Amino acid sequence: MKSFSFALSSNSNKHNVKMNSNRWIAGQGLFSDVVLEERLLMDSALSSIVNPVHTKEVDSQIKSTQRSLISLSLINMAFQVPGNQTTNTELVFQLNRRNTAYRSEIGYYLVDGLDGRIGNLLPGNPGYANAAMEQAHTLFPKGSRSGTVSSVTVPGGTYYATYLISNGTRKTYLKTNPDNLSGRLPNAFFSIAKANPDRYSHLRLTPDGRHAWEDTWRGGDRDHNDAVLKVSYRSKPISNTPPSVRIDTPNEGALSNRNATISGQGLDDQRISKIFGQFDGISLFEIPKDAQGKFSVSTTYKQDGTEDGLHNIQIVAIDSQGIPSQIAVRYFSIDTVRPNSISSLNANTITVTFSESMNPAQLGGAQNYFLTSSTGSQLAVGQIQVVNDKTVTIELPQNLSPGSYNFTVQSTVNDLAGNAVLPGSVLPIIITAPDSISFPTVADQRVTPGSRLVIPFGATSSSASEIVYSIESDRPLPQSVL
Repeated sequence: MKSFSFALSSNSNKHNVKMNSNRWIAGQGLFSDVVLEERLLMDSALSSIVNPVHTKEVDSQIKSTQRSLISLSLINMAFQVPGNQTTNTELVFQLNRRNTAYRSEIGYYLVDGLDGRIGNLLPGNPGYANAAMEQAHTLFPKGSRSGTVSSVTVPGGTYYATYLISNGTRKTYLKTNPDNLSGRLPNAFFSIAKANPDRYSHLRLTPDGRHAWEDTWRGGDRDHNDAVLKVSYRSKPISNTPPSVRIDTPNEGALSNRNATISGQGLDDQRISKIFGQFDGISLFEIPKDAQGKFSVSTTYKQDGTEDGLHNIQIVAIDSQGIPSQIAVRYFSIDTVRPNSISSLNANTITVTFSESMNPAQLGGAQNYFLTSSTGSQLAVGQIQVVNDKTVTIELPQNLSPGSYNFTVQSTVNDLAGNAVLPGSVLPIIITAPDSISFPTVADQRVTPGSRLVIPFGATSSSASEIVYSIESDRPLPQSVL
């Protein structure tokens, strides 16, 4: 192991440094930031390679400096919550002291290991600070006073880190300085020194485990009393009861002429971790949820009729222990095609047949059927009878005058999915005058019973040229017969 040594000079108040192969040391990651100062704090990781040269003239000064620092420990990794996945642990943070003019926000964020990584991002990587802030949770809002207590419950074994927004809030930080650049405010400082833009260890631990924050760039006065937090842990047994899923919409068996929105909530006595869904047994996907486990997702079926029919969604919730719920299933149907109708006339009755089941509340409405004259006048139709959910019969008015009429079905009647019927084809109707017979005037005459009397006449709708009457009585024949 190669080493270096340094000595402090009381005369010049400067650091006299003598290094051997310090480039190699930096290359091994043992020094991320070499700052030699009178209040240098050395942790156990450096003690084996740093050999301070004590001279008589500076020996007393070093001892005095060390006593004034109360032996704060550097933090170079994340914290791990006590316990394991079979227990929940409540983290209780108490703000013991706040000695600063700044009004800073303090909070925590979850990480994926002791090294503080978030996914593939390590502390100090570009984008790490922004990723941390995007998923962070506030413990002490800006301006919180000493004595304030905040708590959060997480599964045992969870890794977390803490942050401080210097004289600002996370919301302001994400808006004005998401890259955590120097010279821009506010800055986010993290409990993991490598994540800090100035590489200074803004959080250090007191011997009794309290979190001692320094809220100023490069440490300011470095007294680490700007915010002091007491952290305690309380374990809670975790119930093995699996979570459940409640689907609120759509109703079971619902029929619609548009894409459906499936909404509901994952329920558990612990936190819901993830919710997954699957439409029609194809392509499992994660459904976004909020902190209460509420979710909403919409279908994306084509609206041209090619994907109409019965569909279903299956949903499962996973709690913070990884326990899945039973699968919740909801069936629904989509119908996007507009129905059509066919009308026919038999004697004085019109029969309308629809291509699919129609809304029964609209099927018998007179406003859905128009009868118009050749002059364009709209007439009231006669009695309407609903035969079934696809068929109605309509009687023509008895007082129609001879002439031409048109019958149409209006687009004001819908099918069960809400699709309006297509405009029906026009059914032409012709009303003619009734048949009539007139007889010529004949003189009174007497005929013999059993004789035949032939009388010519004209008829408006008959091809006969004569009517033969058999006289059975000797009474006079009337002058006319209708």
